[in-house]
Amino acid sequence: MKHDNAVAGKDGPTALPASTRAVQYANVVSAFEEIALTTMAGDTGLEQVLRLIGRRLCELIGVSRCTVYLRRDEENFQCHVGWARAGDMGDEVRSLVTGRDRMTAEAVHAREPILVRDAQRDPRPNQRAMKYFGVRDLLVVPLVVSDAVIGMIYIDNEERPHEYTDADMSTARAFGILAAIAIRQGELHKELEARHRTIVSQNRNLNRLSQISTELTEIMLAGGDLQSVLDRVQQIAGLPVLVYGPDLALIAASLPERMEHQRPPTLPRNALRVPRLKDLVIQGLRETVEIPPIPAIGSHHRRLINPMTIGRRHQGFLEFVEQGRRFAAFDSKILAQATFAVALKLLTDIQHGENADLARRDFLSDVLHGQREPGLLSDRAHVFGVRADAQHVLVRISYGVESASYTGTTRRGEIEAELRNELGRDYSLLGTGVPGADLFLITLPDEVGPAHVESALSTYFPRVQRKGAQYLFVCPPVCGLAKLPRHSEEARAFENALEDLGTASQSVLMRQMPLVALTAVTGGLRQAAEYAADLVDPICAADPENVLMPTVRSFLASDGKIRASAKTLGVHENTVRYRLERVSELTGLDLQNLGDVSRLRFVMQVHGLRPA
Repeated sequence: MKHDNAVAGKDGPTALPASTRAVQYANVVSAFEEIALTTMAGDTGLEQVLRLIGRRLCELIGVSRCTVYLRRDEENFQCHVGWARAGDMGDEVRSLVTGRDRMTAEAVHAREPILVRDAQRDPRPNQRAMKYFGVRDLLVVPLVVSDAVIGMIYIDNEERPHEYTDADMSTARAFGILAAIAIRQGELHKELEARHRTIVSQNRNLNRLSQISTELTEIMLAGGDLQSVLDRVQQIAGLPVLVYGPDLALIAASLPERMEHQRPPTLPRNALRVPRLKDLVIQGLRETVEIPPIPAIGSHHRRLINPMTIGRRHQGFLEFVEQGRRFAAFDSKILAQATFAVALKLLTDIQHGENADLARRDFLSDVLHGQREPGLLSDRAHVFGVRADAQHVLVRISYGVESASYTGTTRRGEIEAELRNELGRDYSLLGTGVPGADLFLITLPDEVGPAHVESALSTYFPRVQRKGAQYLFVCPPVCGLAKLPRHSEEARAFENALEDLGTASQSVLMRQMPLVALTAVTGGLRQAAEYAADLVDPICAADPENVLMPTVRSFLASDGKIRASAKTLGVHENTVRYRLERVSELTGLDLQNLGDVSRLRFVMQVHGLRPA
């Protein structure tokens, strides 16, 4: 319901005798003092203050009722309370709005009380409202402070005229100014109280954030891992906490106890395909972002995501998931504080890993160069997980044309991780780089021979070829660290010899061809290859069905046993004898002579290094 120039209910106070109705400024001051004290009381509401203002003005003027309005916008005033002798005039008057009528506009312009006699006939107020509320004579009192009208008080005697004297008008003018000041002071007081509460709340939050920062710092200083930091953040927030890498791959998570047996509510990996979410994540590189539920991609919860960035190094994202309770305003501040701690922990771990990796490479370089005291190296070995007195196998992986998609560090790190998976946890591994090659020191468990390592590396070689590997050399096992520099040089010399021959990319198990390795180291591999060609080429030329060479290989692999070779080939023993006699005719070697069998073994090993 909306009426212009509306006034209030029916009952009013007993009118003062005419002889005492003249306004005494002392009464105005007394009323103002009461209003001011009430306004400044911390537990007094605005409606209570406005009701007191209207009642005291009615008592000073000697009328029966009033309505009090405060400015709502540039043109209108909203009624807040009505007062009459019978008390509160109810919710009806609180819906009243005034301001567009000539009467109110005149009072605003004059900033003086306006008296409307016979209000039901005067054209300035709203006639319908005046008749509805039974208004006879109406006094409009503007509430003026600093030359601004902040409200209006309408006073009248319901259904009865009232003679307003000059003293009444002066009283109304003075009261309007003082009441406006009291209202404005009350507003300022409430604003100050609100600011004080805000400051107290902010200080409380700052203290809590400081405490959170201290707790997380203490966890890290005590050597706590990333999971320890996340668990404490989760306890503080009471929400699932997830850590993602820059590509939104989950790194770690901490869930409340109620979710102990549930999977982490991760953001789907296809989330970045959603344009809106992609924009939010990109925006999140600078600030916290709230992501609504997106069931279409399998994300059913609201999320707060904060970027983890220290300096220019972007570590990924830290996330709170709204599960178990709704987000609160303070959650974003907890997330921001936790983000810094988690990012710092990740960066510290990365730098520690990089420093540790550098130290490991330096140690292995010292071992392979043989320029440090053996005793000193043995003392340092345990720091890097190496037992100096254990059995070791040195692996050299050399490269042809370096792949542009790999740096040495990246490639070596991938290979080291893949070798650990191939070999298992029982084998310790150290890697380092030299120009054109990577070197890996593998420490064997107790009472374990090199066969497992050699087999695993032979199987692994096709994978490392895709990273640009030309040769993979597996040196013979040695006990202790002293002989490793010599094995490193032997592998390098073997590599040079194979490159000189132009041999095919391959893995070489040096333990199984000691004579070939020695020949390569002494520089005679080219001559050995020529000698092997002189023997093998006639066999190949006389073997259009390609049965002689497989028979020779099977015979040597069976340690010269005819029956075992025949079984392997799936032929009769006499067939094997016939083929070997043919090989003897072509090569001049007596394969019943142990020396000639050893010579043929050496020839076949050298021949195996040549391109097909």
